[in-house]
Amino acid sequence: MAAISGITNGESMSTVRTKLNSVITEINLLDPTDWVDYSATSTVVGWSSFTLKIIRYRVIGKMVFVSVNLSGPSNSATTSFTLPFQNKNIESLNMGYAINNGVTVIGSFDVVANSSTCNLYQNYGSTWTASGTKLLYGQFFYEIA
Repeated sequence: MAAISGITNGESMSTVRTKLNSVITEINLLDPTDWVDYSATSTVVGWSSFTLKIIRYRVIGKMVFVSVNLSGPSNSATTSFTLPFQNKNIESLNMGYAINNGVTVIGSFDVVANSSTCNLYQNYGSTWTASGTKLLYGQFFYEIA
């Protein structure tokens, strides 16, 4: 894996950004063709159908990077999906973009410790409306054992 080297204390943000972008480019983190499509394999709860269902992941070392874009009619106030690998013993809460029945809210991905479940919330842990439509979009990462 690429290493970030040569960053020294006091360097300009522009120089640091250039070095970080070079590493990201080297590992192709932003290239969607290198990601595994997990959309059909993951069990997604909380939608009656989908207008868009994209779940992709990429493993680098012990880190799993996940990109999610789910939208469609709602049939439940609670939502979740299964992750491709069990999370290490650390729970994490990650922010995303969400719409609940036409209202823009803050979406969140709650990666459960020692589990392969990611719970999805709106506005920092609130449940969704059990009818209408909802959308959740975002990216996060977690560590595997």
